[in-house]
Amino acid sequence: MTTPTTLLTLFCLVDGETNSFPVDIEPSKTVAHLKKLIKAMKAPRFDDIAADKLTVWRVSIPVLPKKDRKEIRLADVPSDERRELNEFDDVASMLAEAPPNPIEASPKKSIVPSLGKKSSTIEAPPKKIIHIIVQRPPPKDALNPEIASLRKQLSDMEQLNAELRSTAICIIEKRAGKRVVCTYRTDTKLASVVELRSLLQGYFEQFEGNDDVEIFVYQPGGSKPTKLVTDIALRSCLEEAKENDWKNLVISLDSPAKEFSSYTWNDIMQQYGIEVPGPDRLPTFDIQPRKMNEEEKVMLEDIIKDCTRKSQAYIFGSSSRESTRNSIVDSFMVGAMQSYKTVMYLEQQQPMTGRRGHGNVDFAVLDRVHDTLILGVTQVKKDNHVQGAAQNIVQLDVAAQQKKRKRAEMDGEDAERPPTRIKSFGIVTDAFKWTFVECTLETDDTLTYKAKEVLRDLELQQETKLREGAETLFCHVLSLFDLMKDEIVNRNSYSGPVSRSSTAPNKRQAAG
Repeated sequence: MTTPTTLLTLFCLVDGETNSFPVDIEPSKTVAHLKKLIKAMKAPRFDDIAADKLTVWRVSIPVLPKKDRKEIRLADVPSDERRELNEFDDVASMLAEAPPNPIEASPKKSIVPSLGKKSSTIEAPPKKIIHIIVQRPPPKDALNPEIASLRKQLSDMEQLNAELRSTAICIIEKRAGKRVVCTYRTDTKLASVVELRSLLQGYFEQFEGNDDVEIFVYQPGGSKPTKLVTDIALRSCLEEAKENDWKNLVISLDSPAKEFSSYTWNDIMQQYGIEVPGPDRLPTFDIQPRKMNEEEKVMLEDIIKDCTRKSQAYIFGSSSRESTRNSIVDSFMVGAMQSYKTVMYLEQQQPMTGRRGHGNVDFAVLDRVHDTLILGVTQVKKDNHVQGAAQNIVQLDVAAQQKKRKRAEMDGEDAERPPTRIKSFGIVTDAFKWTFVECTLETDDTLTYKAKEVLRDLELQQETKLREGAETLFCHVLSLFDLMKDEIVNRNSYSGPVSRSSTAPNKRQAAG
Protein backbone atom coordinates (compact mmCIF):
# COMPACT_ATOMS: atom_id res chain seq x y z
CA MET A 1 0.00 0.00 0.00
CA THR A 2 1.35 3.41 -0.93
CA THR A 3 1.87 6.12 1.66
CA PRO A 4 -1.16 8.47 1.71
CA THR A 5 -0.67 12.12 0.84
CA THR A 6 -2.51 14.89 2.64
CA LEU A 7 -4.19 17.34 0.30
CA LEU A 8 -5.11 20.91 1.13
CA THR A 9 -8.15 22.49 -0.48
CA LEU A 10 -7.75 26.13 -1.53
CA PHE A 11 -10.72 28.12 -2.77
CA CYS A 12 -9.80 30.26 -5.75
CA LEU A 13 -11.64 32.95 -7.68
CA VAL A 14 -10.95 34.51 -11.06
CA ASP A 15 -10.58 38.27 -10.80
CA GLY A 16 -13.90 39.99 -11.54
CA GLU A 17 -16.11 36.93 -11.00
CA THR A 18 -18.48 35.92 -8.18
CA ASN A 19 -18.13 32.15 -7.74
CA SER A 20 -15.08 30.43 -6.32
CA PHE A 21 -13.80 26.95 -7.15
CA PRO A 22 -11.75 24.43 -5.10
CA VAL A 23 -8.24 23.27 -5.95
CA ASP A 24 -6.69 20.31 -4.09
CA ILE A 25 -2.91 20.47 -3.78
CA GLU A 26 -0.12 18.92 -1.73
CA PRO A 27 1.51 21.36 0.75
CA SER A 28 4.97 20.62 -0.67
CA LYS A 29 4.01 21.71 -4.19
CA THR A 30 5.02 25.14 -5.46
CA VAL A 31 2.88 28.04 -6.59
CA ALA A 32 3.88 27.09 -10.14
CA HIS A 33 2.11 23.76 -9.62
CA LEU A 34 -0.88 25.64 -8.22
CA LYS A 35 -1.08 27.68 -11.43
CA LYS A 36 -1.12 24.49 -13.51
CA LEU A 37 -3.97 23.08 -11.42
CA ILE A 38 -5.93 26.32 -11.75
CA LYS A 39 -5.47 26.25 -15.52
CA ALA A 40 -6.75 22.65 -15.61
CA MET A 41 -9.74 23.46 -13.41
CA LYS A 42 -10.76 26.38 -15.65
CA ALA A 43 -10.53 24.48 -18.92
CA PRO A 44 -11.52 25.19 -21.62
CA ARG A 45 -11.60 28.92 -20.76
CA PHE A 46 -7.88 28.98 -19.93
CA ASP A 47 -6.78 26.67 -22.75
CA ASP A 48 -5.15 29.52 -24.63
CA ILE A 49 -3.31 30.83 -21.56
CA ALA A 50 0.05 29.47 -20.43
CA ALA A 51 -0.01 28.56 -16.74
CA ASP A 52 3.07 30.66 -15.99
CA LYS A 53 1.28 33.72 -17.37
CA LEU A 54 -1.32 33.57 -14.61
CA THR A 55 -0.84 35.82 -11.60
CA VAL A 56 -2.07 34.53 -8.24
CA TRP A 57 -2.65 36.60 -5.12
CA ARG A 58 -3.03 35.44 -1.52
CA VAL A 59 -6.15 36.98 0.06
CA SER A 60 -8.69 36.09 2.73
CA ILE A 61 -12.16 37.12 1.62
CA PRO A 62 -15.32 35.83 3.34
CA VAL A 63 -17.74 33.90 1.14
CA LEU A 64 -21.14 35.58 1.30
CA PRO A 65 -24.52 33.84 0.84
CA LYS A 66 -25.27 33.26 -2.83
CA LYS A 67 -27.99 35.92 -2.96
CA ASP A 68 -25.56 38.56 -1.65
CA ARG A 69 -22.58 37.75 -3.86
CA LYS A 70 -21.11 40.38 -6.14
CA GLU A 71 -18.15 40.51 -8.44
CA ILE A 72 -14.87 40.51 -6.53
CA ARG A 73 -12.10 42.52 -8.13
CA LEU A 74 -8.49 42.54 -7.03
CA ALA A 75 -8.41 46.28 -7.62
CA ASP A 76 -10.86 46.70 -4.72
CA VAL A 77 -8.56 44.87 -2.31
CA PRO A 78 -6.19 47.25 -0.45
CA SER A 79 -2.55 46.64 -1.26
CA ASP A 80 -1.67 45.71 2.33
CA GLU A 81 -4.37 43.04 2.32
CA ARG A 82 -3.16 41.04 -0.65
CA ARG A 83 0.13 39.43 -1.58
CA GLU A 84 1.34 38.34 -4.99
CA LEU A 85 2.75 34.83 -4.80
CA ASN A 86 6.12 33.85 -6.21
CA GLU A 87 5.98 30.78 -8.44
CA PHE A 88 8.95 29.24 -6.58
CA ASP A 89 7.27 29.42 -3.15
CA ASP A 90 5.70 26.23 -1.84
CA VAL A 91 2.11 26.11 -0.63
CA ALA A 92 3.12 25.32 2.95
CA SER A 93 5.26 28.48 3.16
CA MET A 94 2.42 30.49 1.67
CA LEU A 95 0.01 29.19 4.32
CA ALA A 96 2.52 29.81 7.09
CA GLU A 97 2.03 33.50 6.36
CA ALA A 98 -1.75 33.17 6.25
CA PRO A 99 -3.87 36.26 6.87
CA PRO A 100 -5.75 36.57 10.18
CA ASN A 101 -9.50 35.97 10.61
CA PRO A 102 -11.65 37.30 7.76
CA ILE A 103 -14.09 40.10 8.53
CA GLU A 104 -17.47 40.73 6.97
CA ALA A 105 -17.49 43.19 4.13
CA SER A 106 -19.17 46.53 4.84
CA PRO A 107 -18.98 50.09 3.44
CA LYS A 108 -16.80 51.17 6.36
CA LYS A 109 -14.47 48.18 6.37
CA SER A 110 -12.01 46.67 3.98
CA ILE A 111 -13.23 43.47 2.34
CA VAL A 112 -10.13 41.62 3.64
CA PRO A 113 -8.11 41.79 6.85
CA SER A 114 -4.49 42.82 7.14
CA LEU A 115 -1.90 40.17 6.45
CA GLY A 116 -0.72 38.39 9.57
CA LYS A 117 2.76 37.58 10.72
CA LYS A 118 4.39 34.33 9.84
CA SER A 119 3.16 31.39 11.92
CA SER A 120 5.36 28.59 13.22
CA THR A 121 2.78 25.94 12.33
CA ILE A 122 0.97 25.11 9.11
CA GLU A 123 -2.79 24.68 9.47
CA ALA A 124 -5.40 23.88 6.86
CA PRO A 125 -7.06 26.97 5.39
CA PRO A 126 -10.32 27.92 7.15
CA LYS A 127 -13.70 27.21 5.58
CA LYS A 128 -15.89 29.66 3.67
CA ILE A 129 -12.91 31.82 2.70
CA ILE A 130 -11.55 32.72 -0.72
CA HIS A 131 -7.81 32.11 -0.42
CA ILE A 132 -6.57 32.91 -3.94
CA ILE A 133 -7.49 35.48 -6.59
CA VAL A 134 -6.38 34.55 -10.10
CA GLN A 135 -5.52 37.18 -12.69
CA ARG A 136 -5.43 36.32 -16.36
CA PRO A 137 -2.94 38.12 -18.57
CA PRO A 138 -4.56 40.97 -20.50
CA PRO A 139 -5.60 39.91 -24.03
CA LYS A 140 -3.76 41.44 -26.95
CA ASP A 141 -6.98 43.05 -28.11
CA ALA A 142 -7.87 44.43 -24.67
CA LEU A 143 -7.92 47.98 -26.06
CA ASN A 144 -10.73 47.11 -28.47
CA PRO A 145 -14.00 47.89 -26.59
CA GLU A 146 -16.12 45.69 -28.85
CA ILE A 147 -13.94 42.63 -28.37
CA ALA A 148 -13.66 43.33 -24.65
CA SER A 149 -17.48 43.44 -24.46
CA LEU A 150 -17.77 40.14 -26.31
CA ARG A 151 -15.22 38.57 -23.98
CA LYS A 152 -17.23 39.81 -21.00
CA GLN A 153 -20.41 38.28 -22.44
CA LEU A 154 -18.60 35.00 -23.05
CA SER A 155 -17.28 35.02 -19.49
CA ASP A 156 -20.77 35.67 -18.12
CA MET A 157 -22.20 32.84 -20.22
CA GLU A 158 -19.50 30.46 -19.05
CA GLN A 159 -20.12 31.41 -15.45
CA LEU A 160 -23.88 30.88 -15.90
CA ASN A 161 -23.15 27.52 -17.48
CA ALA A 162 -21.02 26.60 -14.48
CA GLU A 163 -23.90 27.49 -12.16
CA LEU A 164 -26.25 25.31 -14.21
CA ARG A 165 -23.80 22.42 -13.90
CA SER A 166 -23.42 22.81 -10.15
CA THR A 167 -25.11 20.29 -7.90
CA ALA A 168 -25.60 19.63 -4.20
CA ILE A 169 -26.50 16.09 -3.21
CA CYS A 170 -26.73 14.37 0.18
CA ILE A 171 -24.27 11.53 0.72
CA ILE A 172 -25.80 8.53 2.52
CA GLU A 173 -23.64 5.64 3.75
CA LYS A 174 -25.35 2.28 3.38
CA ARG A 175 -23.62 0.60 6.31
CA ALA A 176 -24.36 3.50 8.69
CA GLY A 177 -28.08 2.83 8.75
CA LYS A 178 -28.64 4.94 5.62
CA ARG A 179 -28.20 8.21 7.49
CA VAL A 180 -27.17 11.43 5.78
CA VAL A 181 -23.43 11.88 6.27
CA CYS A 182 -22.75 15.16 4.47
CA THR A 183 -23.66 17.25 1.43
CA TYR A 184 -21.50 17.05 -1.69
CA ARG A 185 -21.41 20.33 -3.63
CA THR A 186 -19.59 20.20 -6.93
CA ASP A 187 -19.64 20.83 -10.68
CA THR A 188 -20.98 17.86 -12.61
CA LYS A 189 -18.44 18.47 -15.39
CA LEU A 190 -15.41 18.99 -13.13
CA ALA A 191 -16.09 16.64 -10.21
CA SER A 192 -13.26 14.24 -9.40
CA VAL A 193 -12.87 11.11 -7.31
CA VAL A 194 -10.01 12.83 -5.47
CA GLU A 195 -12.36 15.68 -4.57
CA LEU A 196 -15.02 13.26 -3.27
CA ARG A 197 -12.46 11.26 -1.28
CA SER A 198 -11.16 14.49 0.25
CA LEU A 199 -14.70 15.31 1.40
CA LEU A 200 -15.38 11.84 2.81
CA GLN A 201 -12.08 11.75 4.72
CA GLY A 202 -13.60 14.09 7.28
CA TYR A 203 -16.44 11.69 8.05
CA PHE A 204 -15.00 8.17 7.81
CA GLU A 205 -12.03 6.90 9.79
CA GLN A 206 -11.23 4.24 7.20
CA PHE A 207 -9.45 6.91 5.17
CA GLU A 208 -7.01 7.79 7.97
CA GLY A 209 -3.60 6.38 7.07
CA ASN A 210 -5.10 4.48 4.16
CA ASP A 211 -5.45 5.46 0.51
CA ASP A 212 -6.88 2.12 -0.67
CA VAL A 213 -10.48 2.64 0.45
CA GLU A 214 -12.88 1.97 -2.44
CA ILE A 215 -16.09 3.97 -2.96
CA PHE A 216 -19.22 2.31 -4.36
CA VAL A 217 -22.41 4.07 -5.50
CA TYR A 218 -25.93 2.60 -5.47
CA GLN A 219 -28.36 3.96 -8.06
CA PRO A 220 -32.08 4.09 -7.21
CA GLY A 221 -33.67 0.74 -8.03
CA GLY A 222 -30.33 -0.96 -8.54
CA SER A 223 -29.18 -3.84 -6.36
CA LYS A 224 -25.53 -3.88 -7.40
CA PRO A 225 -23.28 -0.90 -6.65
CA THR A 226 -20.95 0.75 -9.13
CA LYS A 227 -17.33 1.17 -8.11
CA LEU A 228 -16.09 4.74 -8.57
CA VAL A 229 -12.70 4.46 -10.22
CA THR A 230 -12.60 7.29 -12.75
CA ASP A 231 -13.72 10.91 -12.77
CA ILE A 232 -15.84 10.12 -15.84
CA ALA A 233 -17.86 7.53 -13.89
CA LEU A 234 -18.44 9.97 -11.03
CA ARG A 235 -19.48 12.80 -13.37
CA SER A 236 -21.86 10.51 -15.25
CA CYS A 237 -23.46 9.48 -11.97
CA LEU A 238 -23.82 13.11 -10.82
CA GLU A 239 -25.29 14.20 -14.16
CA GLU A 240 -27.87 11.41 -14.00
CA ALA A 241 -28.70 12.38 -10.43
CA LYS A 242 -29.16 16.02 -11.45
CA GLU A 243 -31.32 15.15 -14.46
CA ASN A 244 -33.58 12.90 -12.37
CA ASP A 245 -33.62 15.26 -9.39
CA TRP A 246 -32.17 12.69 -6.99
CA LYS A 247 -31.74 14.23 -3.57
CA ASN A 248 -29.48 11.51 -2.16
CA LEU A 249 -26.47 9.52 -3.29
CA VAL A 250 -26.12 6.19 -1.47
CA ILE A 251 -22.54 4.95 -1.13
CA SER A 252 -20.65 2.20 0.64
CA LEU A 253 -16.98 1.90 1.46
CA ASP A 254 -14.92 -1.23 1.04
CA SER A 255 -12.15 -0.76 3.53
CA PRO A 256 -8.99 -2.78 3.96
CA ALA A 257 -9.71 -2.41 7.67
CA LYS A 258 -10.20 -5.85 9.18
CA GLU A 259 -13.56 -7.32 9.99
CA PHE A 260 -14.29 -7.47 13.72
CA SER A 261 -14.52 -11.26 13.53
CA SER A 262 -10.91 -11.58 12.33
CA TYR A 263 -9.31 -9.93 15.38
CA THR A 264 -7.32 -12.01 17.85
CA TRP A 265 -5.88 -11.02 21.21
CA ASN A 266 -2.40 -10.81 19.66
CA ASP A 267 -3.78 -8.22 17.23
CA ILE A 268 -5.13 -6.22 20.18
CA MET A 269 -1.80 -6.34 21.99
CA GLN A 270 -0.03 -4.99 18.91
CA GLN A 271 -2.51 -2.31 17.84
CA TYR A 272 -3.60 -1.02 21.24
CA GLY A 273 -0.40 -1.48 23.22
CA ILE A 274 -2.14 -3.85 25.65
CA GLU A 275 0.50 -5.97 27.36
CA VAL A 276 -1.65 -8.46 29.30
CA PRO A 277 -2.44 -11.92 27.86
CA GLY A 278 -6.23 -11.72 28.18
CA PRO A 279 -9.24 -9.68 29.35
CA ASP A 280 -9.06 -11.14 32.87
CA ARG A 281 -5.72 -9.33 33.33
CA LEU A 282 -7.01 -5.91 32.32
CA PRO A 283 -7.52 -3.28 35.05
CA THR A 284 -10.71 -4.05 36.97
CA PHE A 285 -13.93 -2.43 35.78
CA ASP A 286 -15.48 -1.19 39.04
CA ILE A 287 -19.11 -2.01 38.34
CA GLN A 288 -21.40 -3.19 41.11
CA PRO A 289 -24.89 -4.72 40.88
CA ARG A 290 -27.65 -2.27 41.67
CA LYS A 291 -30.82 -2.91 43.62
CA MET A 292 -33.98 -3.68 41.69
CA ASN A 293 -37.23 -1.78 42.02
CA GLU A 294 -40.51 -3.66 42.23
CA GLU A 295 -41.12 -3.64 38.47
CA GLU A 296 -37.61 -4.96 37.84
CA LYS A 297 -38.16 -7.77 40.35
CA VAL A 298 -41.22 -8.82 38.35
CA MET A 299 -39.16 -8.59 35.16
CA LEU A 300 -36.47 -10.84 36.67
CA GLU A 301 -39.11 -13.51 37.31
CA ASP A 302 -40.16 -13.27 33.64
CA ILE A 303 -36.53 -13.65 32.56
CA ILE A 304 -36.07 -16.74 34.73
CA LYS A 305 -39.23 -18.30 33.30
CA ASP A 306 -38.12 -17.43 29.77
CA CYS A 307 -34.69 -19.01 30.31
CA THR A 308 -36.32 -22.13 31.74
CA ARG A 309 -38.60 -22.47 28.71
CA LYS A 310 -35.68 -22.00 26.33
CA SER A 311 -33.52 -24.54 28.16
CA GLN A 312 -36.34 -27.05 27.60
CA ALA A 313 -36.82 -26.12 23.93
CA TYR A 314 -33.13 -25.90 22.95
CA ILE A 315 -30.10 -27.99 23.76
CA PHE A 316 -27.48 -25.76 25.34
CA GLY A 317 -24.01 -27.23 25.27
CA SER A 318 -20.60 -26.94 23.69
CA SER A 319 -22.08 -27.64 20.24
CA SER A 320 -24.97 -25.15 20.41
CA ARG A 321 -24.86 -22.42 17.80
CA GLU A 322 -24.29 -18.74 18.55
CA SER A 323 -27.82 -17.96 17.35
CA THR A 324 -29.18 -20.38 19.97
CA ARG A 325 -27.06 -18.76 22.68
CA ASN A 326 -28.27 -15.36 21.50
CA SER A 327 -31.76 -16.26 22.70
CA ILE A 328 -30.57 -16.30 26.34
CA VAL A 329 -28.66 -13.04 25.91
CA ASP A 330 -31.74 -11.49 24.33
CA SER A 331 -33.85 -12.33 27.39
CA PHE A 332 -31.57 -10.33 29.71
CA MET A 333 -30.99 -7.45 27.30
CA VAL A 334 -34.69 -6.99 26.51
CA GLY A 335 -35.70 -7.42 30.14
CA ALA A 336 -33.25 -4.80 31.40
CA MET A 337 -34.13 -2.40 28.58
CA GLN A 338 -37.71 -2.10 29.91
CA SER A 339 -36.39 0.31 32.55
CA TYR A 340 -34.63 2.48 29.94
CA LYS A 341 -36.84 2.22 26.86
CA THR A 342 -37.63 5.96 26.85
CA VAL A 343 -33.97 6.91 26.36
CA MET A 344 -32.31 3.86 24.76
CA TYR A 345 -33.13 0.96 22.46
CA LEU A 346 -31.62 -2.28 21.18
CA GLU A 347 -30.55 -3.38 17.72
CA GLN A 348 -29.37 -6.82 16.63
CA GLN A 349 -26.79 -7.20 13.85
CA GLN A 350 -26.14 -3.46 13.92
CA PRO A 351 -23.59 -2.43 11.25
CA MET A 352 -20.55 -0.55 12.52
CA THR A 353 -17.56 0.77 10.66
CA GLY A 354 -14.43 2.60 11.72
CA ARG A 355 -10.75 3.02 11.04
CA ARG A 356 -9.75 -0.21 12.76
CA GLY A 357 -12.64 -2.47 11.88
CA HIS A 358 -16.08 -3.04 10.49
CA GLY A 359 -18.91 -5.55 10.60
CA ASN A 360 -22.23 -6.30 12.26
CA VAL A 361 -22.42 -6.57 16.05
CA ASP A 362 -24.67 -9.05 17.85
CA PHE A 363 -26.38 -6.51 20.12
CA ALA A 364 -26.02 -2.74 20.19
CA VAL A 365 -27.50 -0.27 22.65
CA LEU A 366 -28.31 3.04 20.97
CA ASP A 367 -29.60 6.23 22.52
CA ARG A 368 -32.80 7.80 21.27
CA VAL A 369 -31.37 11.32 21.64
CA HIS A 370 -28.65 10.91 19.00
CA ASP A 371 -30.43 7.97 17.33
CA THR A 372 -27.41 6.41 15.61
CA LEU A 373 -24.79 6.75 18.34
CA ILE A 374 -23.87 3.43 19.90
CA LEU A 375 -23.41 3.33 23.68
CA GLY A 376 -22.78 -0.37 24.16
CA VAL A 377 -21.96 -3.51 22.21
CA THR A 378 -22.54 -7.14 23.18
CA GLN A 379 -20.39 -9.79 21.52
CA VAL A 380 -21.79 -13.33 21.66
CA LYS A 381 -19.04 -15.88 21.08
CA LYS A 382 -19.69 -19.61 20.87
CA ASP A 383 -16.19 -20.42 22.10
CA ASN A 384 -12.84 -18.69 22.61
CA HIS A 385 -13.90 -16.06 25.11
CA VAL A 386 -10.55 -14.28 24.77
CA GLN A 387 -11.03 -13.73 21.04
CA GLY A 388 -14.54 -12.46 21.72
CA ALA A 389 -13.05 -9.90 24.10
CA ALA A 390 -10.53 -8.86 21.43
CA GLN A 391 -13.35 -8.24 18.96
CA ASN A 392 -15.34 -6.31 21.57
CA ILE A 393 -12.38 -4.04 22.29
CA VAL A 394 -12.25 -2.97 18.63
CA GLN A 395 -16.03 -2.57 18.51
CA LEU A 396 -15.97 -0.29 21.57
CA ASP A 397 -13.15 1.72 20.00
CA VAL A 398 -15.33 2.35 16.93
CA ALA A 399 -18.35 3.14 19.12
CA ALA A 400 -16.42 5.70 21.18
CA GLN A 401 -14.79 7.37 18.18
CA GLN A 402 -18.08 7.88 16.33
CA LYS A 403 -19.16 10.71 18.64
CA LYS A 404 -16.11 12.80 17.79
CA ARG A 405 -16.66 12.15 14.10
CA LYS A 406 -20.29 13.21 14.40
CA ARG A 407 -19.29 16.32 16.32
CA ALA A 408 -16.74 17.22 13.63
CA GLU A 409 -19.52 17.12 11.01
CA MET A 410 -21.61 19.59 13.00
CA ASP A 411 -18.81 21.90 14.14
CA GLY A 412 -16.94 22.52 10.93
CA GLU A 413 -13.25 23.23 10.80
CA ASP A 414 -12.92 26.14 13.19
CA ALA A 415 -14.71 24.97 16.33
CA GLU A 416 -13.10 24.97 19.74
CA ARG A 417 -14.54 22.24 21.95
CA PRO A 418 -13.50 21.54 25.56
CA PRO A 419 -11.78 18.17 26.01
CA THR A 420 -14.32 15.49 26.91
CA ARG A 421 -13.90 11.86 27.95
CA ILE A 422 -16.21 9.56 26.02
CA LYS A 423 -17.12 6.06 27.15
CA SER A 424 -18.60 2.98 25.54
CA PHE A 425 -19.48 -0.27 27.27
CA GLY A 426 -19.42 -3.89 26.19
CA ILE A 427 -20.44 -7.40 27.16
CA VAL A 428 -18.60 -10.52 26.05
CA THR A 429 -20.49 -13.76 26.60
CA ASP A 430 -21.22 -17.25 25.36
CA ALA A 431 -24.55 -17.08 27.27
CA PHE A 432 -22.93 -18.75 30.29
CA LYS A 433 -19.77 -16.76 31.09
CA TRP A 434 -20.25 -12.97 31.16
CA THR A 435 -17.50 -10.32 31.08
CA PHE A 436 -18.26 -6.59 31.14
CA VAL A 437 -15.87 -4.13 29.45
CA GLU A 438 -15.45 -0.36 29.78
CA CYS A 439 -13.74 1.65 27.03
CA THR A 440 -12.69 5.26 27.68
CA LEU A 441 -11.61 7.66 24.95
CA GLU A 442 -9.47 10.06 26.97
CA THR A 443 -9.20 13.80 26.35
CA ASP A 444 -5.88 13.26 24.55
CA ASP A 445 -7.55 10.69 22.24
CA THR A 446 -5.86 7.70 23.88
CA LEU A 447 -7.95 4.62 24.72
CA THR A 448 -8.07 2.78 28.03
CA TYR A 449 -9.88 -0.45 28.84
CA LYS A 450 -11.14 -2.13 31.99
CA ALA A 451 -12.92 -5.47 32.39
CA LYS A 452 -14.73 -7.53 35.02
CA GLU A 453 -15.98 -11.10 34.98
CA VAL A 454 -19.52 -10.69 36.30
CA LEU A 455 -20.62 -14.33 36.11
CA ARG A 456 -18.54 -17.46 35.61
CA ASP A 457 -21.36 -19.85 34.65
CA LEU A 458 -25.09 -19.23 34.19
CA GLU A 459 -26.65 -22.56 35.17
CA LEU A 460 -29.84 -23.10 33.15
CA GLN A 461 -30.84 -26.59 34.30
CA GLN A 462 -31.12 -26.14 38.07
CA GLU A 463 -33.77 -23.61 39.16
CA THR A 464 -32.02 -22.50 42.37
CA LYS A 465 -28.69 -21.87 40.64
CA LEU A 466 -30.46 -20.28 37.67
CA ARG A 467 -32.26 -17.85 39.98
CA GLU A 468 -29.06 -16.95 41.82
CA GLY A 469 -27.04 -16.43 38.65
CA ALA A 470 -29.84 -14.61 36.81
CA GLU A 471 -30.27 -12.11 39.65
CA THR A 472 -26.53 -11.38 39.80
CA LEU A 473 -26.37 -10.94 36.05
CA PHE A 474 -29.57 -8.91 35.72
CA CYS A 475 -28.53 -6.44 38.44
CA HIS A 476 -25.16 -5.95 36.74
CA VAL A 477 -26.84 -5.34 33.37
CA LEU A 478 -29.06 -2.72 35.04
CA SER A 479 -25.95 -1.06 36.46
CA LEU A 480 -24.28 -1.13 33.03
CA PHE A 481 -27.37 0.43 31.45
CA ASP A 482 -27.25 3.14 34.15
CA LEU A 483 -23.73 4.01 32.97
CA MET A 484 -24.91 4.11 29.36
CA LYS A 485 -27.76 6.42 30.35
CA ASP A 486 -25.27 8.73 32.10
CA GLU A 487 -23.17 8.71 28.94
CA ILE A 488 -26.12 10.14 27.00
CA VAL A 489 -25.93 13.23 29.23
CA ASN A 490 -22.18 13.42 28.67
CA ARG A 491 -22.54 13.13 24.91
CA ASN A 492 -25.37 15.64 24.89
CA SER A 493 -23.16 18.20 26.66
CA TYR A 494 -20.45 17.42 24.12
CA SER A 495 -22.97 18.40 21.43
CA GLY A 496 -23.67 21.81 22.98
CA PRO A 497 -22.71 25.23 21.59
CA VAL A 498 -19.05 25.94 21.00
CA SER A 499 -16.87 28.98 20.55
CA ARG A 500 -15.16 29.41 17.22
CA SER A 501 -11.67 30.49 16.33
CA SER A 502 -9.80 30.22 13.08
CA THR A 503 -6.66 29.40 15.05
CA ALA A 504 -8.13 26.16 16.42
CA PRO A 505 -6.41 23.00 15.17
CA ASN A 506 -8.28 21.33 12.34
CA LYS A 507 -9.14 17.67 12.32
CA ARG A 508 -9.37 17.60 8.54
CA GLN A 509 -6.67 18.91 6.25
CA ALA A 510 -9.09 20.57 3.86
CA ALA A 511 -11.16 23.69 3.63
CA GLY A 512 -14.36 23.69 1.70
